[in-house]
Amino acid sequence: MQELQGSLDLTEEKASEIMLAVEPVLVSIDNHMGRKIIQQDQTEDSALQQVFGRKVPAQLKKMLHLFKQPDNSESREHLFVALYPKQAIEKKQ
Repeated sequence: MQELQGSLDLTEEKASEIMLAVEPVLVSIDNHMGRKIIQQDQTEDSALQQVFGRKVPAQLKKMLHLFKQPDNSESREHLFVALYPKQAIEKKQ
């Protein structure tokens, strides 16, 4: 590092020598960061799977039950609330 900072006449040979010494460290850092990114992605995927793994099947069962109901205004309203909960709340206000 001192050679890089202090010498204005860095030769191509010396620069190559320094880069050869530093390259394994850079590769190691790159590999480490790649593993961390993969671990982060897996953690996020796992969290999503936990949330959706429980909520989606339950919601689908609820909707299936509502679809099986006779077609009338009450059953359509229940289905609307199940499909669009946010809009249903706004509609009531």
